[in-house]
Amino acid sequence: MIIQVRISAVPVKALRNTARAAVQGVKTFTENGLDAASFFNNWIKLTYNIPNFNFDLLNIFAGLITTPDSMGISNKYLRKNKV
Repeated sequence: MIIQVRISAVPVKALRNTARAAVQGVKTFTENGLDAASFFNNWIKLTYNIPNFNFDLLNIFAGLITTPDSMGISNKYLRKNKV
């Protein structure tokens, strides 16, 4: 319930922009050969100082990858040294 109240208090435009950024990030990470752990643990967790995630990383990552391009596309930043 607390989460629902907080989400309903966030403007729709902000939610849409956040969703687009997540989709863009995941698609860019995938294009660079990175996985769910890299996206959530090495970027989201460190950037936003989140101690742990309370959801299935692979499931969310897969959902974001398959999101239509109308919601976001890769930003085409490619790593120089893909391993």
